[in-house]
Amino acid sequence: MLELSVADDGVGFAAAAGSGIGLSNIRERLMHLYGGAAALALRAGETGGVSASIVLPLRTIRDEET
Repeated sequence: MLELSVADDGVGFAAAAGSGIGLSNIRERLMHLYGGAAALALRAGETGGVSASIVLPLRTIRDEET
């Protein structure tokens, strides 16, 4: 598995954070490509800001050929 995370130290979440069309599209695309093996998560930082993480299964080129 590969996990990629980014974080900021901004003001944090708005009331409806995590429910926008862009995030919904990303989640649908991950489900289409990887089934339940991939995920996108958003977390509020302890002192503000937001952390976004995406988890993907690793595949080799050989895996893609079969």
